[in-house]
Amino acid sequence: MTLEPDNALSIADAAGQCLNRFQQCLQHSALISSQETALVEDQLARFSLWAAGIGVFVGGRASLDHRLREAQEVHDVITGLLEALEDQVEACQFYGYLWC
Repeated sequence: MTLEPDNALSIADAAGQCLNRFQQCLQHSALISSQETALVEDQLARFSLWAAGIGVFVGGRASLDHRLREAQEVHDVITGLLEALEDQVEACQFYGYLWC
C-alpha cells in the first residue's frame, strides 16, 4: 500500500533534479574559475555518494522511494531537503556565491 499522493514528487525525481542542477552549475563554474569548478565537483561527489549509499536511483524494492512508501512524513522531509538543495545550487550558480 502506497501512501504517496499521485502528484507528489518522488525522491528519485527530486534527486535527479538536483543532479541536473549540479551538472549545470559545473558547466557554469568551468567558465569562471578552476577553484569554483573544484568546489562544485566536491559537492557533486558528496551528493552522488549520498544518493548511491541510500539507493536513491536504484529501482524496485531497493529504492529509497519504495522503502519509504509507508513513511510519508520522512519522504516529505527528504524531498523538501532536496528541493532546498536544488534551490541553493541554482542560487550559487546564478549569483556566484559558491558555497554559501
